[in-house]
Amino acid sequence: MIRLQSVSPLRFEDGFRIRVRSEDSPPFYALGHVSGPEGADGSVLSSVPFYSAVLFLTPASCFLEDGELVLRPFDILFLPPDTPRLIMFSEENARRITALFLPSPPGSPFAGDQMRMLDLLSGSGPAYRLPAQDMKAVFAGFNAVYGAAAAPPPLRELTVHMEFARLLLSLCSSRERNAYVNETPTGPSARKIHDVAAYICRHYAETLTLGDIAAKFYVSGFYLSHRFRAVTGATLSDYIRDTRIRNVQALLASTTVPVTEAAMRCGFTSFSQFNRSFRASVGMSPSQYRRLMAPDPPRGASTDNKPVP
Repeated sequence: MIRLQSVSPLRFEDGFRIRVRSEDSPPFYALGHVSGPEGADGSVLSSVPFYSAVLFLTPASCFLEDGELVLRPFDILFLPPDTPRLIMFSEENARRITALFLPSPPGSPFAGDQMRMLDLLSGSGPAYRLPAQDMKAVFAGFNAVYGAAAAPPPLRELTVHMEFARLLLSLCSSRERNAYVNETPTGPSARKIHDVAAYICRHYAETLTLGDIAAKFYVSGFYLSHRFRAVTGATLSDYIRDTRIRNVQALLASTTVPVTEAAMRCGFTSFSQFNRSFRASVGMSPSQYRRLMAPDPPRGASTDNKPVP
């Protein structure tokens, strides 16, 4: 199991949870980082009476009443209260940061501004895939909430409230650069291609070849190659490469795993090939990316602060 470290871009630790106020006394916040062998959040569509924002660190699928969303590491899922959903993870060690919250009641200071932000996010979502610079701001927002949890009462509630508002604001300001495009196809033949894509998301760390995948799904290599590109818009090899790179990015930005180890864990066997692929896909070297995503010093707080249970 990979543990998040306090010096990594994301300061959340395995099992970290905070809870501020209660559902009967909004604004209510509940945040947590979950890392464990959870394959699914339930077996049928379910809902919660809160706004929810989930930052995924491993691949997943979200089933809604009107279809399925394919989610990659660093995608953010933003759902209004009482939205039926089912989240399925494609890795045994599912990792994500989940935030549940209720806004201030009507008539409270800033309640109108908060609702406008929530309405913007709800209308632009539900899935967000943001560029690296925007993700750094989102990471900083989650880190600030983490740090605010260490503040002593009564400042703790106020600082968590303020930092959470900053987090919502950073998401709102990034929504026009949302590059999320759903990868879920329709139709029986397209469904097989989706199954292939899901298989790649589960087994990206293993050796994957066109012939082996075609044999596993009982199709010819020619059919799979051409149909995969027609359905997804990417070649099979590009999809495998991009899936691996996306997972390397998640490791570089959320753990202290060395670059070479991150590449090997995600299925790259040649470091020179990995470097070329990473630069072509991300626009910078893995080391530059890690420096870009490095956390800024927390505002007025020591990095040694631990959250209040």
